[in-house]
Amino acid sequence: MRYNLTRHFITLPRLLSPIMLRAIILFCLLSQNACDDTDSTREKDLRDMANQDMISQDMDTIDLSMTVDMGVNYIDQEVAQEDYEVTVDMNVSLDSYVEQCGGSDDPCPDDPRVEITISAPLDQMQLSRQSPGLLQAVVGIENIDPRTIGIYLESSLQGPLLTTYDPVTLSITSELNQLTRGTHTLTLSAFAHPDFEWSTQVIVHVPCVIETDFSAPLDPLNWYTMGDAYQAEGGWLEMTDQTPSSVGGIFLVGQPIQAVALDVSFKLAVEAELNLNVPLNEQISDGLAMTFWKLPATAIPSLETFLTLSGSRMGYSLYRNELTQAETMGTFARPEAFTVEFDTYYNTCARNPHQDPTPDPHIAITYDGYLMHPHHTTDEEGNYVEIPIDDICNYPPPSNDPDHPWAAIPNLLDGAWHDVRIQIIDGDLVVTYDGEEKIRSSQIVSRFKGGILAFSGGSGAVPAHLRFDDLILNSTCE
Repeated sequence: MRYNLTRHFITLPRLLSPIMLRAIILFCLLSQNACDDTDSTREKDLRDMANQDMISQDMDTIDLSMTVDMGVNYIDQEVAQEDYEVTVDMNVSLDSYVEQCGGSDDPCPDDPRVEITISAPLDQMQLSRQSPGLLQAVVGIENIDPRTIGIYLESSLQGPLLTTYDPVTLSITSELNQLTRGTHTLTLSAFAHPDFEWSTQVIVHVPCVIETDFSAPLDPLNWYTMGDAYQAEGGWLEMTDQTPSSVGGIFLVGQPIQAVALDVSFKLAVEAELNLNVPLNEQISDGLAMTFWKLPATAIPSLETFLTLSGSRMGYSLYRNELTQAETMGTFARPEAFTVEFDTYYNTCARNPHQDPTPDPHIAITYDGYLMHPHHTTDEEGNYVEIPIDDICNYPPPSNDPDHPWAAIPNLLDGAWHDVRIQIIDGDLVVTYDGEEKIRSSQIVSRFKGGILAFSGGSGAVPAHLRFDDLILNSTCE
């Protein structure tokens, strides 16, 4: 025998449990001494009432909608007259609604116990949008009849959810495809007469999937365009206007994501605008970046003023002097950010204020709008302090810095499209390039704070085409 019990069908205050209410209804409807009536007599009374249009019968379910005088003492509880509606499943023996705990002749024990164990999904699990699966749980009981237990599943975002409880196998199931995208706290509760309640919780994340090939016009409610960036007629994003010192970016302001999960993929391409008869890593500057800014969408225009003052900096590095002034005035502060850069130009301390870890184009991880590494050190008093720009070259380059992993990608400058995927997998941040794993690190995962996705790029002194295309974002939305 299988039945569903859902608390939200009852509008009577929580003075009584759902099972108790069903017992009272049938107690009042069937006779003044329902516990002594036979099953056949009670079913006959219900059908007689249906024939008299007092209730309506449809398939296997009878709906009872009436005002019942509840002003009687029933198991030591006084209940005022109320209006309510309840659904009775006729596949279930009527005794199961009337009996309480051990049955009508067996009073409820003083200490009934129920333990609910959720076996799936796991806590903090990100579900698949294509196949979210089932919530599966079992009930352990002591001193209570399993037929008298009511089961209720509730989402913090959606409220009550459809749930199935089998009192024979003591199993509970619920289809998770009911869930909308976002982070849900699922509370699974059991209720029993007269006012016992047990519950357990699990948190799950339903990802939002954003997929675009940039062939359709950008929706200004979802996308913010910075500087020289634009959407090309061919259906991709250009970060510069192919002039020297050009910089731009495009921000997905319409859908920030949480830090609990990350899976983003896209294509990028770099192509020289001019043939300068010098090595490619000197004629294509400066590079591209994908950044998650931990800022509200309303703050992006203010952020732009610190990213596009002059030069390039790949459209993600904040200008220190101007930022320091804003911080002193209290108008802006350095935000948290997580950047994966694709550096196309080899900087050395002989010509620039910092040294890249390799002459080749490379992927590197950086944070909070800093471009030059190292950017902090420990002073004589043990304080973590920022290194002045003019002093950066006095420190060794971050060739083996675990906080700033990097990997060479020599073919980035060939003008072809290359596939990039960035994921958090089993506690590791993983970056793959053309299907090959380039970076894997557990140390830096905590630095990812979620936020607004931004593509950016800049050409520095040498113009170039810096392109993004085919975005797939499969993460948990805020």
